[in-house]
Amino acid sequence: MLYPHSWIRLASSRLVGSLLLEIDENDGSQIEFEITDSGLQTIALRLFRQLSAPDVSEILAAQVAKNLVYLSKKWNKDNTQYIQKPHQGKGGEDSSTAAPRFNSAFDWAINRCSAILRNESRQTKDLLVTKKAIIKYVAFLTSFLETTKLTEIVSSQLLIPLINISEQEAVVEDSDEETSLPFLATRCMEKISSKIGISEYNILYSNARKVIVERRHERKTKRAQLTLNNPEVAAKRKLKKHMRGREKRKAEKDENGLYKPKRKKRA
Repeated sequence: MLYPHSWIRLASSRLVGSLLLEIDENDGSQIEFEITDSGLQTIALRLFRQLSAPDVSEILAAQVAKNLVYLSKKWNKDNTQYIQKPHQGKGGEDSSTAAPRFNSAFDWAINRCSAILRNESRQTKDLLVTKKAIIKYVAFLTSFLETTKLTEIVSSQLLIPLINISEQEAVVEDSDEETSLPFLATRCMEKISSKIGISEYNILYSNARKVIVERRHERKTKRAQLTLNNPEVAAKRKLKKHMRGREKRKAEKDENGLYKPKRKKRA
């Protein structure tokens, strides 16, 4: 699944998809070899690593999202526990005896999805396909999760990054408004609202907005303190931010060198 050729990754992901579909539809009754919870968790980890690769194709990303749905349905139905993988910690200690960080394998998967949606270490255009696949996966969760479980994962992990993405300006490479990243995030939130109910969703949304505002205020305060205490470092960070903005504006020019008009945000 992690072989360094895209067509091999796609082929292996499709084969894994056939296996997971059999497990989902027939509980794996036709499979002639043992499928362990540890093995399925390893498959999921490699699926996430496929999504994290640079220049992942839309076809592969769609297949990965489909595979994650199959796994999530099984994990949610069976309440499969997260398996802490043994590895050597600091001082040569075996961390396998430590308490699991996640309550279940499904919670671990949601945590990985949230991390991908929050990731700003690379330019937005480089993560378009990956984030779109995760948003489509999250939207599909509304079709089989119970309201209580959906409310839990949305409030704790997913709503804040979805709100942030929905408020972003679509990048030039994301030319189709009906499939742009902000549009998909907005539609995903609408599906969540429809499933859990408008009243409950409005409460979650209000709480999430409050957290977002508080975090932005904290970052602004830290920047002001840095400017006061270490103006040289603050100046370097400000210059770096301006350079990123300049590169972004260059990418927004059309073939005639003119800036493309901003898209109107949907109500």
